[in-house]
Amino acid sequence: ALWYTPLLPVMFFASAVMVGLAMVIFESFVSSKVFKRSLEKGILIGLAKAEVFVILAYFLLRIIDVIVRGALPAAFAGNMEGNMFLAEMIVGVVLPLILLAIPSVRGSIGGVFFCSLMVIIGLILNRMNVSVIGMLRESKASYFPSLMEFAITAAVIAGGLLAFKIAVKYFDIFHSEEKKPA
Repeated sequence: ALWYTPLLPVMFFASAVMVGLAMVIFESFVSSKVFKRSLEKGILIGLAKAEVFVILAYFLLRIIDVIVRGALPAAFAGNMEGNMFLAEMIVGVVLPLILLAIPSVRGSIGGVFFCSLMVIIGLILNRMNVSVIGMLRESKASYFPSLMEFAITAAVIAGGLLAFKIAVKYFDIFHSEEKKPA
């Protein structure tokens, strides 16, 4: 009841927009460390400001849907489904929304990075909740990813990182910084 709704495609789209902004922030931070480049703080702070509104829109859409469908009591039932829903909402939506609404957090690179990481973790929880947790009770089955599934996931991520590193090396992804005279 907490995840299956006629608005599920809309929820997936809204959460993808929300995590898209967070991923740009996360990727910028990580690539600045890996490639030893400076961060474009102004752009990241602008993304963080936009993220506040996107998270708020998603939160309102999600809560209104749960209330209208009468599923809100299931969130506080104390079972695994309710606890996972609360974890997803608190970690991935409520805490980042509150923190990013604070100007000093939104103005610090560390705060913006931490909040984007929480949004990403919240989306991962959401997708796992929809596809695994939401089905466990009905199917009376158990599931945990196999070693091969973890290996394939790691290989896909490693392949993406390798492709990005090759693109940075051979294409002008990062504009060359002018060298200062000695």
